[in-house]
Order: sequence, then C-alpha cells, then structure tokens
Amino acid sequence: MSPTASFSPSRVAAKAAMASVALALSATLTASAALQAQGAPDAAPWRFVQVGMASVGSTFFEGPRIATVSSSVGAGLGIGLQRRVRPRLETGVILRALLSPIKATEAGESWSLGSLREVGAVGTASVDSYTGQRLALRIEGAAGISVLSGVDGALPFSELAVISPSVEAGVALGVPPRAGRREWWLTARANTLRMGRASANAGFTEGWGRRLLFGVRTVR
Repeated sequence: MSPTASFSPSRVAAKAAMASVALALSATLTASAALQAQGAPDAAPWRFVQVGMASVGSTFFEGPRIATVSSSVGAGLGIGLQRRVRPRLETGVILRALLSPIKATEAGESWSLGSLREVGAVGTASVDSYTGQRLALRIEGAAGISVLSGVDGALPFSELAVISPSVEAGVALGVPPRAGRREWWLTARANTLRMGRASANAGFTEGWGRRLLFGVRTVR
C-alpha cells in the first residue's frame, strides 16, 4: 500500500507564506523592470556576486507512520549579478548549487539515503532597512527554481518532479557599502521548496519542504 504523507505540519500556513513572499517579490521585480525600461540616467552598473551558504534543518518528507526524510546540514556555492535600481532597492539573479546528505528517521532509528544535489537559479530583491556608521541591515526576498537529483531510491525522491520552485525571505547584515570597496554580508533566509509529484499515481501527497539558509555574500 502506498504511503500518504505531507511535507509540513502546517501546509496551509506554508502555502500562504509562499504566496505572500512571491507576490511581494513579483511586485518588486516588476517595479525595477519598469524603472529600467524608462532608461533611468542614474542606473548603477551590474556588480559581481559570490555566495557561500549552508542549509540547516531541511525537512523534505514527514507524516504519520512514515519515516521522516531530512538533512541536518548541507552546503552550497553561488555566483550572480546584481545592481541598484533605486536609492534603497537592489535586484539581481544568482545561479547556485547545493549538496545535502539525506537521512531517514523512524522509531528512533536513522539511516542514510545518499546526497541530494540541487542546481538552480533565483531572482533576488534587497531593500535597505537601516544604514548606520558601522552596520547596515537589508530585508531580502528571492524566488526561483531548482533541479533535484541524486536520491532516486526512496520516497519522496523516487516519485518527485525533477524541477521544484522555491521562495525565500530573510535579512542581510553587513558593513555599510563604500565606493570602490568590496561588500561583505552575512545572510539568513527561510526557504520553502515546492515538492511536487512526477505523476498522478505517485504515492505521496504534494507539499512543501522547509529549511534555513545561512550564507556569506561578497559583492564587487
């Protein structure tokens, strides 16, 4: 008998959070695109971005009488471009790859399922919230897609759609930007990953994976 499980104890809340973040990010990117279309004379040049990140507390699959599929810690790298389109707004795009060891836990026992590989792209938006003499704070959001591979023999990955959309929201903390100097930022984001079925006959209920992403970002 095929198991049926959900990916989060609060799917409705996760769906609402995903929808609100996606709506806000869409509005931000639309506004920035309109500004660029007007040919704003003071538009800043594109700058190169590098990101190192760790994923913490990833939960991909859970439910009653079903093993919980999760990853305690994963790691990844990303590169991209971003530019300032308004006095307090920056937008960009990042290509990134993550690797996460996956384990299953049931009845107090755990076993390895291999490693999940994710390759994808996200559009980003950062809004300056506070800029002081020594500290700067930004509110950030992102939305994109990931291609999942590497764990094929266990639910949900054996019946999972290869492409999964995601959204995230969080903050970035760093030193106030200075002209001609490389920027350094510490970032923390909550990420929600859509886990869809590859077919209507898949033996699990569609839902949402969740995790925290912590990173170090440089911009030059």
